[in-house]
Amino acid sequence: MDGQALQLMPDPESGTAHSGSGIARIDANHIAITLHEGSLADPKVGLEARVLRLSDGREVRAMPAPSILRFIQAGRVYGYENLPYPRILIYSRDILKN
Repeated sequence: MDGQALQLMPDPESGTAHSGSGIARIDANHIAITLHEGSLADPKVGLEARVLRLSDGREVRAMPAPSILRFIQAGRVYGYENLPYPRILIYSRDILKN
């Protein structure tokens, strides 16, 4: 995604739309996608991470995301945020174990 967001169509049941903000491969079988509801310029709207199974695209779990997740390696999750200023954040992989 390289700093750009992918706008998804609104959910017909809830009427809300999400922007895909980041994708990170967890392992050979799963990815984590960071979704943002509303405008990416609005820091008050929370981020959500969804873990998807690559074999069939099914959602395994969803949880609040502390930042936009971009890279996972060696037990660490690397994310970033731009507000109030650009910075890279490093988390334990445990944040993906809702």
